[in-house]
Amino acid sequence: MGVRIAIASYGTFEQFIHQIKPFYSEEVEFVILNALFEDLKDEVRRLEKEHSVDVFVGSGGNGKVMAPITSSTESLP
Repeated sequence: MGVRIAIASYGTFEQFIHQIKPFYSEEVEFVILNALFEDLKDEVRRLEKEHSVDVFVGSGGNGKVMAPITSSTESLP
């Protein structure tokens, strides 16, 4: 069973993800979230509810949006 990593991305950062992908095991799957703020919240909630990723990565504003959702899943319906 592999590891799924969801990364909040936009623009040139997505290109970086594709550049580093070959250096990771085939068991690692990157899930790129091309969304910002409110749209990102919806996508992160869905993924968290489905338990379909193992790790969330986000920085700056996206990290702040993701943190409350991924830190506690008890509030998810």
